[in-house]
Amino acid sequence: MNLQSNRLKTPHLHLLEMFTGGLAALALTSVSFPASAATTRTAKAVVENKTKSDIAYVVLVHKYSDDFFNDETWVNLKKGKTTKGPLTVKYRTGFGTTGKDWWRVFFQFKDGKTCYSDPKNFRGAFDASERLILNNAGELGNALGISIGSGTGVIAGPPGIAAGGYYGGVGGRKAADGLAKLLFSKGSTTGFKQMILRASDENGTVRIIIQDGERIILRAPRSGGATTRYSCFAKPLVSVGQNIRQVIFKGGSFVDLGQGRWAELGADGSTRFRFTEETRNSTFIVLVDKSRGYRIKIDLNKNEASVQDMKGKVLTTYDVTDKK
Repeated sequence: MNLQSNRLKTPHLHLLEMFTGGLAALALTSVSFPASAATTRTAKAVVENKTKSDIAYVVLVHKYSDDFFNDETWVNLKKGKTTKGPLTVKYRTGFGTTGKDWWRVFFQFKDGKTCYSDPKNFRGAFDASERLILNNAGELGNALGISIGSGTGVIAGPPGIAAGGYYGGVGGRKAADGLAKLLFSKGSTTGFKQMILRASDENGTVRIIIQDGERIILRAPRSGGATTRYSCFAKPLVSVGQNIRQVIFKGGSFVDLGQGRWAELGADGSTRFRFTEETRNSTFIVLVDKSRGYRIKIDLNKNEASVQDMKGKVLTTYDVTDKK
């Protein structure tokens, strides 16, 4: 009798063994994904200026959801050029990852027009307090601990405040440096463009291409790309004149030492004379040397410097060859 009962149950037991064995195998499989587990990866990112105008500074922000925030500020990005010293971005891929890559660009042309990536034409992207920060970026720079100054002729050289004999130029960054963390590190992705990086993009270079016609192209190293637009403020947020930290002429230059102090340097970098800043706006920079009774008026539009006496009489003029 027992033997018969066992024989009758055998098919069911066989099915049960198959079912429970399958579950066990599935359980083992579900907890072991060494090849596709979440992996933190890095890539590089650069900005290309494909417009017909030079860019005074550009800020690039990358966010991988709320896990990673990466940003970089470059200065003196001339038309047709690409930033040097790429931004390193972090992201994750693999099983269980839910994050996404978000990108934002903020830049100012040399003529003072300030623009920002704007995927949905969100012209209210900056509230009143943020606009106040932007409009006073030059004055807030020191208080915020932002290094103010232009590059040494190399796009995106190492940041730092000018010191000593300036070693061939003025170090530091524009007042724009720091705006990324001030304005874009919040949780919102309003104004950001999504372009997800894949495992195949690791160690590659993301290209952010700014074009005329309010168009920005984002190209991942290998996986694809995206396109977005940018909008511009009706008036400059930061005066171009406020950004100037070095005025170059044949045989020397005037260099902003900070706190209203300037120096005239020779071609060899030695200090010739010292000046006090009297006036600065989007058109002129006026420097005064009361000890010698001279005033230097630098016309930023005409690229001309005039030496005057203290009554304003022009004694001589000479060409400005570059401004940084």
